[in-house]
Amino acid sequence: MIEAQEEERKKIARRVHDGPAQALANVVLQSEISERLFSVDPERSRKELAALRETVNKTLQELRGFIFELRPMILDDLGLVPTLRRYVQTLKELHATAKIELASTGRDRRLPAEDEIAVFRLIQDGLSERLQRANATQVALTLEWSDDSLVTTLESDGRELPVDSDAPSGVRRSERVALLRGRAEQTVRADGKVVLQVTVPVRPSPALIS
Repeated sequence: MIEAQEEERKKIARRVHDGPAQALANVVLQSEISERLFSVDPERSRKELAALRETVNKTLQELRGFIFELRPMILDDLGLVPTLRRYVQTLKELHATAKIELASTGRDRRLPAEDEIAVFRLIQDGLSERLQRANATQVALTLEWSDDSLVTTLESDGRELPVDSDAPSGVRRSERVALLRGRAEQTVRADGKVVLQVTVPVRPSPALIS
């Protein structure tokens, strides 16, 4: 688990270095160009500033995405379902040609912090795997809450993948499921849709001491 976490940190560090860090270096260069042009060619200077603004906005969005991957703050504040809604919206923007749906039935609730992050990472890996590796174009995620369990069902088209291959995060599905004391089952329907269902017991969140 530690090796997988360190490998994931390396990937994110590399992406930050090649993405936002490089973009910020370009921002400095563009700002210098705009400053020099301001007294010589105001019109071109305005165009440079407009391009600079677009670069800053894009870099900001990338940084927010990296922060979300490292630790979604909304998870601590609002819980699992709102975090998943935000994440699914992000995926829709990244995979514009894919249809991604999310539904939650039953009474959702706060879980212990370690359970919430484990379930979120499990679902995050599943969605990333189907979209990036299986080339799915139709994905439906359903959460079914009951008094003592949470059932997550991920249904999608695309090619079938091994049930327990290394997930995009580097942690095997079976390891995450075992940590949650749950069970996972993957089936393929007659229409070719791949269905991954994970059932985990729901532990009550610790009560706050007033």
